Amino acid sequence: SVFRNCANVGKTVDGVKKSITVSSKSQKETGEDKTGFVGGILGYGSAAVEFYNCVNDASITINASAYQTGGIAGAIYKATRYFDGCVNTQNGDIIYAMGIAGTMRGIAGILGYSYNEDGTNGKYTTIKNCQNDGDITQTDDVGNTIMMGGIVGRVESTGTNSTGDNAAEGK
Repeated sequence: SVFRNCANVGKTVDGVKKSITVSSKSQKETGEDKTGFVGGILGYGSAAVEFYNCVNDASITINASAYQTGGIAGAIYKATRYFDGCVNTQNGDIIYAMGIAGTMRGIAGILGYSYNEDGTNGKYTTIKNCQNDGDITQTDDVGNTIMMGGIVGRVESTGTNSTGDNAAEGK
């Protein structure tokens, strides 16, 4: 899949800009470890995917457990990923506010989680000329391992690389 020149600018309702918000009261009450994927452009991908000049200009708030979250893409599994010229703007703040103890989550301005199993050599992540200006914030205090980054939050692979001129300017 190829995404070119796409933007998530949020929805304006009565002059107020809305954002992406994920919440689940039942997850916290039952203690189940449910997984979800949230991204400003793509939540989850499991095939080769390329992003060119994509922009997320909406904030993302996670009030539910076990979410991989990115300003552009939440998670991409077992596939080649390519990001060039993508931006998570200063309006693209990402707030992770709830989780279940013992879970590991990736949160970042461009790609939340990149994963390749052993044996999927040749499937690389390339990120170049990308920028994150949004704040990445974690308020979850239940003992999660939260991997946060301006560009990439979490990588699991023997063949993943990140190259190029990238910048992260959020808090």
